[in-house]
Amino acid sequence: MNDVYQFKLGHFDCAVVADGSRPDVITETFPTIAADEVSAAMRAIGYDSDDVTVGFNLLTIDTGEKQVLVDTGFGRGLLLSNLAQLDLTPEDIDIIIITHGDGDHIGGISQFPKAQFVLWQGAWDLWTDEESRNLMLEQFASLFEGMTDEMLQKRAEYGRITLPNLQAENRLQLVQLEEEFLPGFQLIGAPGHRSDHVAVQIQSEGTTLLHVVDSMRHPVQIANPTWASYIDSFADQIVETNQQLLNRAVKSEAILLATHMQFPALGHVMQTDNGFRWEMY
Repeated sequence: MNDVYQFKLGHFDCAVVADGSRPDVITETFPTIAADEVSAAMRAIGYDSDDVTVGFNLLTIDTGEKQVLVDTGFGRGLLLSNLAQLDLTPEDIDIIIITHGDGDHIGGISQFPKAQFVLWQGAWDLWTDEESRNLMLEQFASLFEGMTDEMLQKRAEYGRITLPNLQAENRLQLVQLEEEFLPGFQLIGAPGHRSDHVAVQIQSEGTTLLHVVDSMRHPVQIANPTWASYIDSFADQIVETNQQLLNRAVKSEAILLATHMQFPALGHVMQTDNGFRWEMY
């Protein structure tokens, strides 16, 4: 079960479930930072190489009453295989929280036929309004070379077809930021990676998990929270967001989870004289 990591959060049974990984070079992740500065920062936090593994990690939470999944992965089948290691089928998932509309987070929506979906109201507004949707598509296309019209069209269908269909089926719950939509569950504003991007905070029996999703990609970014990655749409905004998330994590002594850190991507954020430090869970 090296693609599934189980842990407790209060009385919740949780698991990080892998939906794949890929190799990367950390010096190419932060385009405004000199490569030698990134390498030095990696050595300072204990890494002896600039080669890293990008994870695609999803979170399941069994509250005792509901089986919750945060995001749906690529939809290529690996997530479902790894959920099966927990004796979970797609039909067992009661609630899916969608953090933002990137393909590695929404690609598997159709694979969960019985789930209810939770979405930030602001994300619904952005995706279902044609003008704002087109603006988001332009922002996304500007990040990546080789983005085809077909790829953008598939992304647009999420807001134009998928979300309205879920609403028509009474399977979509729109919530406000900081609203407790399930006991212990809140969406936290975390713009910058994308306009529709949110974090998820979960609390049980005095313990907190803060899922920062795509806001931070590697522990070196925790030690250097002013660094924005090449994949963030709004660099200035993600820096402000990450400072707020790190302060929240320290204040609540939260377990922190990040989608794209190396599996199982869990740790604690510690305050230091110079900023923040990551400690593996």
